[in-house]
Amino acid sequence: LQIQPDPTVVKLYLDQKEYKYLRAVGALYWRIVGFPAKDVYGFLEPLYADYRKLRYRDIDGSFKIIRMDEWVDDLLKKPTMMDVGLMQLTKREVLEENSILKPYESPLADELDALEEDYEAERKAEQEKKEREEREAAREAAEAERRAEDDARRAEIAARRQAREEEAAMSDNSAVEKPQYKNGADKGKAEQPRRRSRSRSARR
Repeated sequence: LQIQPDPTVVKLYLDQKEYKYLRAVGALYWRIVGFPAKDVYGFLEPLYADYRKLRYRDIDGSFKIIRMDEWVDDLLKKPTMMDVGLMQLTKREVLEENSILKPYESPLADELDALEEDYEAERKAEQEKKEREEREAAREAAEAERRAEDDARRAEIAARRQAREEEAAMSDNSAVEKPQYKNGADKGKAEQPRRRSRSRSARR
């Protein structure tokens, strides 16, 4: 602050990418000096794409690791930084409504769009896989039902065949055990020897 570097020098601090702490100091100076809000947003927001780690010492003396984009976000949103009061910054929404700034476009927009496309493709593939599995399950269920009906039909046919065979066997046994006579005369001739044998037994 005492040196009061020229704004073009501070811009060089912000634009260079080799020394991260020099960039962080340049961002802090740009915010403290109180340049117009349009210039503050215009020069600090591009640093959201910088994710390098910074070793930050808090007021209580403790150290923590933050990222450059976190550092810039705090500079734009917090009223104090490192126990230094920052000048009030007009909200970005107000500048957009007054057409001073264009709507913010994230440097990650392309990556987010790509991620969204990948997510949609993955979701679609998952949905198609689920539909295929459901169709396969339905087909297997129909096939199992058809096989069960075929088994039941074959069992019924086998039962009927067995019943006919048993009925035919019973008919054959009855034909062997009980002689068949064509007429009453044949039956009488067959019974005559029996009567004679009984009458001889009676005489004796």
